[in-house]
Amino acid sequence: MRKIFYVDLAMCGGDNLPEDFDLEEFCEVLQGKVAAEIEIVPVTESDHNAQNRDRTLVSDAVFHEAIGEYYHR
Repeated sequence: MRKIFYVDLAMCGGDNLPEDFDLEEFCEVLQGKVAAEIEIVPVTESDHNAQNRDRTLVSDAVFHEAIGEYYHR
């Protein structure tokens, strides 16, 4: 059974993000760092926030590693 982990811009830095930050591309990077049964889903609608029932699906360390990898591509 796949587990879904939602990601929004606020989780990635919000207003501090560069203009060329692409949430969908970042989510692809993050997807490559998590277990196969976890699906990373970008929340691209500005009036919706990511709501995750289990925040432990993606550790802070893995999330920040993906951010670093995304910025250095």
